Formats: sequence, C-alpha cells, structure tokens
Amino acid sequence: MSGFGMMDFMNKSLANNRAILKRQSLFEIRQELKVYNKAERKYTYKSASKEDLRKIREKMTKERKRNIAKGIFSLVLSIALITITILLIQQHLI
Repeated sequence: MSGFGMMDFMNKSLANNRAILKRQSLFEIRQELKVYNKAERKYTYKSASKEDLRKIREKMTKERKRNIAKGIFSLVLSIALITITILLIQQHLI
C-alpha cells in the first residue's frame, strides 16, 4: 500500500517542478534587480523609488493588521470553545 503513495508523491512532485519551470524563476528576477561588475567582483543593487517603498510599507501594514485580526479571532474562538466545554462538563452533558 505504501508503494502507491510514494508513486503518487513522485508524480505530484514532478508536476509541481514542471509548473515551477514554466514560471519566471526567482534567479531571473534577482538578476534584473542587480548589476554585477565582473572586474571588481562586486554587486550593486538598484535602489527603490519612494513610491515603491510607500507601496511596500502599505502592503506590510495591511498584512500585519490582517495577522493581528486573525490572532485575536483565533484567541476569542479558542476561549469560547474552552468555556463551553468546561460548562458542559460541569453540567455532566459530555
């Protein structure tokens, strides 16, 4: 039975690898962002504009707020479930 699982995993892995190859690779994206001086063996990176930095900052702020909201929601939900479980145990319903 474990043989089929291994073959299935290999097939999925190959499909995922093919899908990755079709996309623009992270290496190519990085090559667009930097300039390599072969004589000095030194990388110089292109600097981001103020507009790019503002967009990144806004995106990070939204993501941080979303993560905080998810954390608060999960905390409230877990406290509610624990409270309900304790109340049901005290009433001998479970």
